[in-house]
Amino acid sequence: MAIAKKSKTEEGAKSGALSTPKGSSKGALRSPANEFIIKRPLITEKAYHMSIAGQYVFVVDKHTNKSEIAKAIKSIYNVDPISVNTVTIRGERQKFRGVAGKKTTTKKAIVTLKPGQKLDIMPS
Repeated sequence: MAIAKKSKTEEGAKSGALSTPKGSSKGALRSPANEFIIKRPLITEKAYHMSIAGQYVFVVDKHTNKSEIAKAIKSIYNVDPISVNTVTIRGERQKFRGVAGKKTTTKKAIVTLKPGQKLDIMPS
């Protein structure tokens, strides 16, 4: 009787023998060490004045959260972020030469560092 017999794959899945290998997970592509979380630093006049106070602005992937951003900043720049504030900028509808279009939705992260730490990303 085929109904009463268990296949080897069902037994292995229940015992954990066929589980995913250690170190690989479903979110392995979005690990904090991955540079795809931080797209680029945002260099504007306002961001320059914020950098004097120890706050730096980055354009980040729109699907990341604050803890992933903090881990990525710590691993890439070797600094200790105190807090991370995020702002999602919704893409606006606009027309260009009569053709309707839409700007892409982006996300900014404002990272505050510990006093005394600096990043050399702003031009002098």
